[in-house]
Amino acid sequence: MNLFKKLSLKSKILTLFFVIITSFILLNVASIIKIRTIASLLNTESDVDKIQKLSLTLSKVQENLQFLVLNSSSGDGMESDKSKKTVLEVEKSWTELDKIEFIKTNSSIQEKYNAYKSDYLSTLTLLKEDSSLEAAEQILTKLPVSYSNFQIKLNDDLEKEFKSIENANVNTNESINQFNTFLIITSAVLFVVFGALVLFFLKLIVKPLEHIQKTLNHVSGNVQTNSDKLEDNSSLLEQGSVKLSSNLDATSSTLNELLMMLKKNIEEINVATKNSEELEVSARNGISAVQNMSESVNEIDHNNQKMMSVTGEVGSSLEEIITVIAEIGLKTNVINSIVFQTKLLSFNASVEAARAGEYGKGFSVVAEEVGKLALESGNAAAEIAALLDQSTVKVKQIVEDSNLKMSAVTSESEKKVKEGLERTKECGVVLDEIIHKVTHMRDVVHRIHDASNEQSQGISTVNNSMDELEGVIRSTNEISTSTLDLSNELGGESNRLRETFENLKGLLSGVESSYSVETVQDLELSDEFNEHEYEDVEEIKDEAS
Repeated sequence: MNLFKKLSLKSKILTLFFVIITSFILLNVASIIKIRTIASLLNTESDVDKIQKLSLTLSKVQENLQFLVLNSSSGDGMESDKSKKTVLEVEKSWTELDKIEFIKTNSSIQEKYNAYKSDYLSTLTLLKEDSSLEAAEQILTKLPVSYSNFQIKLNDDLEKEFKSIENANVNTNESINQFNTFLIITSAVLFVVFGALVLFFLKLIVKPLEHIQKTLNHVSGNVQTNSDKLEDNSSLLEQGSVKLSSNLDATSSTLNELLMMLKKNIEEINVATKNSEELEVSARNGISAVQNMSESVNEIDHNNQKMMSVTGEVGSSLEEIITVIAEIGLKTNVINSIVFQTKLLSFNASVEAARAGEYGKGFSVVAEEVGKLALESGNAAAEIAALLDQSTVKVKQIVEDSNLKMSAVTSESEKKVKEGLERTKECGVVLDEIIHKVTHMRDVVHRIHDASNEQSQGISTVNNSMDELEGVIRSTNEISTSTLDLSNELGGESNRLRETFENLKGLLSGVESSYSVETVQDLELSDEFNEHEYEDVEEIKDEAS
């Protein structure tokens, strides 16, 4: 109870609404649970409708089968329009039967149902194959048995469902009666509880407000008789005026110092303006240097192109050397041919010298020397041919290596030239941005310079206003002195207003007040109330500040 009294007015009202809403929620939850219980009992009736629908569909399927047998026996066969339409109806009926949840959920019925369906479809297949006698035999022997077993099982389940429905009806009636009794008792209890809560809240809220109203009426009637208690506040006002005057002097001195700082800032801004202009000139010179560097890079690129042309000419000259070496090789082949013929002649001369006998010995020596000379010429020719082949290979290798290296050097040079041009363009863009930002900074510095001049003028104006304010403060001191007697008349009721404020604060914010309602009533009846003195001067000084 004490904890509830400490709550604020808003918290007390919210608590009342919370209790009422919680009660209604609990009542609704109980009602929903009871209604769902009744609904679950009533849902059992839907299974009977499903079983009856199943029986009607089975009767229709049986009739369609009999029609097909008779129609097949009469000679019309399964190709007639009526037979085809009947077959479609039979397939549709079986599709509907397969979708019934009652059959799927009951394993024993599903087993009988599948047996009957299998016999039925096999009979229908026989009819489609024009085996009407076999189909008729199956209808008379096998099909009735499976249908009877399925129907018996279905009737047993139907009987069980009827019994469960009777029990459900009894339970439903009992649940409804219990629910009605529960609603009547709960409504009566909630009515009593809510009435008690309303009376309890009225007692806690209205009674303190009535006491506070009486106290405020009493305080308002005694304000004129106790106004002399505000004399100390008027004295404090005069002291504050004196203190404010001294603070104004300090503020005026500070403004003068601020004015000197602004003038110094203006001088620094002028220096910054000059530096920004010099920086702009340097940036423009940098752009000119970047443009000259771009032209130099273009010249390097042009020289690279010339070097590529000269390299191509050198390659052509080396290819001509290869051609000359090839021609020398051809001439070496001619020497090899001459050497071969010389060897042949030397051999023939040796043969002829042998035939001549003693007369041919001198000629044989000459022929032998000619053969040696031919052999040495052949060896020399072979060495020359080998050297020519090696020279051809080396020259070709030199040409290929030169072309590859020059191509790589030229490609790298072109890449570096392109990168140099891109860097040159980037430098140009950066320098343009620097010039733009320097120009912007120069404009900002000019605006700061103008703003500083305006601030300097404003501080001068404030100094003049401070001088005028000092005159106003002096006038205020005179006014405070003249109104001291009037201010003394407003101090007597400060304690009573303080007590009333604390009581009202305790009611609205829930904070326990140091002044109780009984204390206020005692003060209303006390003869010393009008002579109560206000002694806490320092606290009033803080409040005034």
